[in-house]
Amino acid sequence: MNLNDFPSTFWLFLTLSAPALLVGFFIAGIVRTFLSPDKVAKWLGRGKASDVLLASAVGVPIPLCSCSVIPTAIAIKQKGASRAAVSAFLISTPESGIDSVLVTKAMMDWPMTIIRPVAAFASAFLAGFLQLILNPEEKKFTPASAVNNCCGTSSLKNSTHNHSHDEVPTQGSFFAKISAGLKWSVNDLIDDLALWMTIGLVAGAILQFIIPEDFFLGFGVWPSRFLSLVVGIPIYICASATTPIAASLVMKGLSPGAALILLLVGPATNIANLAVLRPHLGNKGILINVFSISAVALLGAIGIDYFYANNELVWNINQHLHEHHSVLWWEHFCAGVLVILLARGVWREEIKPRLKLPKKDCCHT
Repeated sequence: MNLNDFPSTFWLFLTLSAPALLVGFFIAGIVRTFLSPDKVAKWLGRGKASDVLLASAVGVPIPLCSCSVIPTAIAIKQKGASRAAVSAFLISTPESGIDSVLVTKAMMDWPMTIIRPVAAFASAFLAGFLQLILNPEEKKFTPASAVNNCCGTSSLKNSTHNHSHDEVPTQGSFFAKISAGLKWSVNDLIDDLALWMTIGLVAGAILQFIIPEDFFLGFGVWPSRFLSLVVGIPIYICASATTPIAASLVMKGLSPGAALILLLVGPATNIANLAVLRPHLGNKGILINVFSISAVALLGAIGIDYFYANNELVWNINQHLHEHHSVLWWEHFCAGVLVILLARGVWREEIKPRLKLPKKDCCHT
């Protein structure tokens, strides 16, 4: 292992993921314009069982991380959405997204790219359905003014960051909407994801660099699955950032099914966010969500491993890396743009606020 080789390994990861991420951010801004939280709240405020199905489907393409989705979901609930619909939205949204789907295709393959949003929808729908049966809705909603967010303030709009998450205009010309969506993507979405995306890319490159080949083969399939579950539930890393980590671990012998568990559970659950949601969903509601996510992740793991084994498919990121040894100029350019955007986001979101007001952001614990 030569440390001088690490920069090239890291840059290969960037050139492999950067084009898909930039396209994902572009599409995410457009999706955000036409699927704003206000529109979603109207759709989910009808008090019908079909709201769960709609919430599960609508949440899949929306690009919100686990931290950003909480104030959005609470606001939706206060506008009349059922607890079941909110639970479904809370699960499908952070587990998937246009950006994470595209980067999955770039760093993995088509089966994983397809199963990821499908499993996100399934876990969200199961959670919402179980909420309807086992955790009936309260008769009265909590007034908006009485709800505290995860950082201990009463402003839903600024519950995680100081961005204008709800200020994408819904009126104006088509090009004005596109422009506003792209502005939101560059100024808000990338800032939200910058730290965790950077961690994911660096961690993926480090794992690829230092872990021996076939490292996980001695663990066995089921121990690897349960290890991914146990590790993924309490910690948080955004959907796009889990992809390079999962890809590197598969390269070292982790089964694709165990990687899928990490891809689903990591973005959807963490201790801090579960504590924030407890007053709105109740202890039973939290347990239902965690159970639904875990059950679908395990079933998906069994299914995807069976699929790979019976189709004699070998997924190895080495193939992708070797294909990118001759990196095209535009891939270098995309990687450079991504580095600039991530550095800007980390500075604006993580470093600059602490220089002015050193306050711990509980959403990022």
